[in-house]
Amino acid sequence: MPVPATTGPALRRRVWLLGGLAAAAAALSSRHGGHAMAALPAAAVLLAPGPEDSSQGRWAASFAAALGRRTAPQPTRLEPQPLGGADGVTAANRFATSAAPDGRTLLAMAGAAAHARMIGDGRARYEPSAWLPVCGLVQPTALLVRSPAVAAHLVAVRRAENATPAPLRLGLPGPEAPEAAALLALELLGVRAQPVFGVDVAAAEPALAEGRVDAILASGANLAARARAIGAEPWFAAARAEAGPHAAARRDPALPGVPSLAERIALRVAAGVASPAAEMVLAADAGLAAARMHAAIVLPALTPADLVALWRHAAARLAEELLEDGAPEAETACPLLPGTEAAAAYAAACAVPEPVVQAYRGWLARRLDWRGS
Repeated sequence: MPVPATTGPALRRRVWLLGGLAAAAAALSSRHGGHAMAALPAAAVLLAPGPEDSSQGRWAASFAAALGRRTAPQPTRLEPQPLGGADGVTAANRFATSAAPDGRTLLAMAGAAAHARMIGDGRARYEPSAWLPVCGLVQPTALLVRSPAVAAHLVAVRRAENATPAPLRLGLPGPEAPEAAALLALELLGVRAQPVFGVDVAAAEPALAEGRVDAILASGANLAARARAIGAEPWFAAARAEAGPHAAARRDPALPGVPSLAERIALRVAAGVASPAAEMVLAADAGLAAARMHAAIVLPALTPADLVALWRHAAARLAEELLEDGAPEAETACPLLPGTEAAAAYAAACAVPEPVVQAYRGWLARRLDWRGS
């Protein structure tokens, strides 16, 4: 096992996590007058995106076992139940209609399911803003651009040339995908872009490497190295909602040299370009937040506070152990956010203000001719 860090951000995060564990235990003890505290059930279910034999299904099985082992005062048999497809819409619908607020049913809310609700997808019959986040799993997310392509566009934008280059070809799965937010972001940055649909996650990096597209929105580990391997560079990254309002502090630790969309926009404004409408910037941020959210583990609204605290306690224990052990792939491939960090990341994708939602839907209709049903 690696030796835990004793200085710097890792230590501060470790102290925060340990403090959260102590606070949760103290709150539960005081709420029950120092007597026996509430207990989680011996068995519970984690609804998750499917299918069962997919990477999402395998992740759900591994994560459910890891979280269930950390519950107190005894482990909980947390059974994964993958449902529907990888976008998580079916699982979220089932959770909305059948989960009781008794601590026995949790949901792994996928970022794609959050995005489906945001854009008014008729399949998404749930309102996630009232659900209670236990923890969140986020993934570094950035726009990868082939270096020659982005250089040509940036030179043209800086010089305000009349002879603009051909539009940047942005690979997207479809107009309803979270990756579509990258197209809006490029528009806000004054970059002419043309969507190329049918480029799903598995095909995106090969398409970029082969020059069939000029840019993609990519997520996951080792993103900078993956970009270099295919002759691309990360141009902007999805900001960390959980890191506060200051733009530089919101850079992803996995991509410290990559500015956020807000930073890119600020540079243009400082150069004399008019600032884009605030609702459109927030809409792009919300879409990028959904792409960044691998999953949020949530409980139903009205779940008793004691039970919420116990599940969050288990998540904090898991996060602490992953921090010490170097986050083994067997348990989670994404950084695990406990407590208030998870709540901030969840709200960025699942509690988007209505004016921002309407601005995003209006843009999808105008730009991509996509409308919810």
